[in-house]
Amino acid sequence: MRYSATALILALCAGLSACASLDFDRETATEEHWGESYRANRDAMIANPGAGWQEPAQGIDAKTAEHVLENYTKGQEAQEHRRPSEGQGTVNIFGASE
Repeated sequence: MRYSATALILALCAGLSACASLDFDRETATEEHWGESYRANRDAMIANPGAGWQEPAQGIDAKTAEHVLENYTKGQEAQEHRRPSEGQGTVNIFGASE
């Protein structure tokens, strides 16, 4: 009983000391970067005020897009069928063999 009471007191002291070490005056990430997106957009509008009236960006032609999509699909299929070699991709923590 005496050991459990001592352990409880130590646990409470450790918990309270952990809370005491927090720095509540530090700015959060949101506070540190507050207004940066506004300033970036404002500066972009100052640098190029007519950006909204320019022609939109052009894409690639249909033949090239089809070729890119086919290569992407083939690569995805190849990854699905590929099995990791022995000892790669899995971690066996229990020592049993597959």
